[in-house]
Amino acid sequence: MMIQELEQEWVLVHPTWKLNEQQYGALVGKNKKEIVSQYGRERVEIWRHAWNSKCSPMSPDHKHWPGDDKRYKMYGLDNVPSSETLTEVADRALEYWKEAIVPQIKQGKSVLIVAHRQSLRGLLKHVDDIPMEDLVKLEIPRAYPLVYRFDTETLKPVPIREKDIPPASLAVGACKQRPLSGYYLGDPMDIDKAIEQEHRQVYDLSVWDDVEEHPEYLQRLYDRWTKAMLRTFSGPNWASGVVQNDNPLSWSKNDKELGISVEKSLKDKSIAPK
Repeated sequence: MMIQELEQEWVLVHPTWKLNEQQYGALVGKNKKEIVSQYGRERVEIWRHAWNSKCSPMSPDHKHWPGDDKRYKMYGLDNVPSSETLTEVADRALEYWKEAIVPQIKQGKSVLIVAHRQSLRGLLKHVDDIPMEDLVKLEIPRAYPLVYRFDTETLKPVPIREKDIPPASLAVGACKQRPLSGYYLGDPMDIDKAIEQEHRQVYDLSVWDDVEEHPEYLQRLYDRWTKAMLRTFSGPNWASGVVQNDNPLSWSKNDKELGISVEKSLKDKSIAPK
């Protein structure tokens, strides 16, 4: 949708199952609040945040069993996961990072990554070398692009100061959050509200409406994402390509997409990290 808004349909899109959301096994298809009510908040937080926690496996007769999708045969996936840990999600995401995305960064190109919450957390742990105790608390607000700059030789993120943020980004709003080296495109207060809303959507049992299915909510996500993208990537040759999770092949059919935008890597060694 974003490249259509920019009228740059010629930009290549590279779908990959390796950026799909975590396979939550037998929990797939269930309402989040029903899961919290049945298993308790503490258990659900472990499933959603812990590095090595795995839900009960999904059986092949489950109505959401991904092995029934013929498109998996196109990828040659003989062993479709019945459940995954965040470690396993990060391993497949990093595999794609190294084989497909890193070569583009080394060439000084810009890449837009569109993926899911857990695959993004796995990538961010690697990129920013985030300790486990901080990763557990890391929240990713939905539909707020996250911009990084990399040194093309070391592949380390270049720390971004406020004065380094492009005016187009500041026009949208820019927000840095620890422990990340990048910055979000969005007003800091709005980002905090988005994270709070995510928590209520999952854990607040006093409200059972599924906000994610409301057309108004989905339209706000689309408008937020489009505004940030149009402001930031409106140049004539902003990107070498778009990498996204292969959404039809996501282990969970109901997950909405998140995104990370990787800005043009820096070749100027005078501002590279020491």
